Amino acid sequence: MLFLASCSYTESTKQVPLQTTPFTTKSNSEAKPPEKKVTYFKAEKSKKVIPKKETVQLDKQEYKKPKEKLREQNQTKHLDPKTLLGLHAVNADNLLGSPDLVRLEEPAEIRLYRHINNICTLHIFLYPKNTSATDRTIEYIEARNTEGRITGPKLINCFNALIKSAKFS
Repeated sequence: MLFLASCSYTESTKQVPLQTTPFTTKSNSEAKPPEKKVTYFKAEKSKKVIPKKETVQLDKQEYKKPKEKLREQNQTKHLDPKTLLGLHAVNADNLLGSPDLVRLEEPAEIRLYRHINNICTLHIFLYPKNTSATDRTIEYIEARNTEGRITGPKLINCFNALIKSAKFS
């Protein structure tokens, strides 16, 4: 609930002077100040509590340069695109990310994976396994760049560049 009061002046709300009665005290001779017990202490020179600097003997350790082998282990090993042959499309998607284009040309399904910087485009051809049209496996892999079809080490570099870009995207 909310109560609102309005201020309005009427004769009934006129202020009346406050009546006070004079305050009487005992005479000054009878009044005693309250006794206070005060104890004084002699100030002493303060002793510094700052700890002394301690010299710490550090163990002598030789600085060793990081081995280059560790750096080599952190680098990704180059995978050959032939490792995808015989696998399902899901395996390629897990490794390379989602395809940029899926084209169905019976009986084949063609998936295109493009690198972010347009270094190359990987074409993966899937064909039906047995008689099932839905169960397709990777049977052929091809890569292209602006100059045309690439093979050999350039194909491996393209494949690994696609894997690396899929990991960081």
